[in-house]
Amino acid sequence: VFRGFEESSDEGNLFVFPDTSVFRGFEEEEILEKKRLGLDKRGKGRIGRKNLQERAEQGLVYSQRMNKFIPIGNCVVCGLEGHIAGRHCPLYKTRARRKGGNISNTTRANRFIIWLLEHIELSTLQQTGVLDVAGGQGRLSTIFQVDYQVPTTMIDPRSLTFTDGQIKRFNLQLNDPDRHDSPPSWPRQLNILFKDDFLEDDLHKRIFDSCSLILGMHPDEATERIVQFGLKYRKSFAVLPCCVFPKSFPDRRLNNGTKVVVYNDLVQYLLELDPGIKTAKLNIPGRNTIVFKFFDE
Repeated sequence: VFRGFEESSDEGNLFVFPDTSVFRGFEEEEILEKKRLGLDKRGKGRIGRKNLQERAEQGLVYSQRMNKFIPIGNCVVCGLEGHIAGRHCPLYKTRARRKGGNISNTTRANRFIIWLLEHIELSTLQQTGVLDVAGGQGRLSTIFQVDYQVPTTMIDPRSLTFTDGQIKRFNLQLNDPDRHDSPPSWPRQLNILFKDDFLEDDLHKRIFDSCSLILGMHPDEATERIVQFGLKYRKSFAVLPCCVFPKSFPDRRLNNGTKVVVYNDLVQYLLELDPGIKTAKLNIPGRNTIVFKFFDE
């Protein structure tokens, strides 16, 4: 009988508990292991700042993907040592695919454009143009301009550096025999912030007046301004909100007086700016709520 028990000590206190490998009905060992890993009885994480600091002093770091602590320097994907951690791990893509997440930014931009073209005629956009606010690396703008021949202007203070994938996309369209009459071109960029005084410049005003759609794919601080410009000047808009920035916008309040501090609050805040604003879900993981309003020309 006593072979089913084993001794263990915790901070100098000696105690005896059943060996779960023999007595399947007892789970004390599993509970102790979860406690050591910083988990509750259900295996859920309960990681706090103090807990993380204590584990760091012990040479451990918490892996969100594995949901447990691992030695510092080991791979945060598989927990092993001896190879480069993170996305270089052979299990990275497998685990990401199993969880249904982690698609490329280009795929996200493609799905956003496909959704847009289900609601707006491509010919309309080709005749007018699109304003891509806070476009980052220009994936959305490049696809619109190169693949769909939609005049696109990207607004972002950072200089646009095209990725290998964007250059490959451009070269494919350039060598397409069906496009000899309309060779592809790169999107225009304005290296500025999208501020309230954007229309004070004559060039900016001409670009804005000619476009028929304002876009923002995770445009950060410019999210609300896109909506405000669209409402004020009756320009169709569609934004994918992401970060909330409650410290940068402390005066944001919902109609019930609640401060806007989390993502759902931000979406509701944007909806309350105008009764005609709608939402839709984009088929991407993460924050995928589209806030939009399309004006009839």
